[in-house]
Amino acid sequence: MIKKFLSSIGILLLSLNAFGVIAQAVDVNQDICAVNGAANSSFCQQNAQNQGKNPIFGVDGIITKVGNVISILTGVASVIMIIVGGLQYVLSTGDPNRTNSAKNTILYALIGLVVAISAQVIVRLVLTRL
Repeated sequence: MIKKFLSSIGILLLSLNAFGVIAQAVDVNQDICAVNGAANSSFCQQNAQNQGKNPIFGVDGIITKVGNVISILTGVASVIMIIVGGLQYVLSTGDPNRTNSAKNTILYALIGLVVAISAQVIVRLVLTRL
């Protein structure tokens, strides 16, 4: 039961992190300034000076910070599940079902950790390209 609960929490955290990646990739100000003639407006010139300083979508924006916290929580949960899987493996006493369950726990925790790290890499790449 605890394993299913922690798996659900991990999936929720990963989905929220993916939402942060999608939300960071959209900047309405750039779209407005791309319209003919709008690039010379004072709004667009000020926006160009504040590139990357957007309080919501920028490098230090709220969504970036929330995504970082979610990634940290996902990483911590993955490491905890690796430890739990290791303990299950050690305590399985040769029972094939318990050994297989422990191996699956470790495998899925590693997959979660890789996904969390990949999400952070994607966020960093997107933010540096904007």
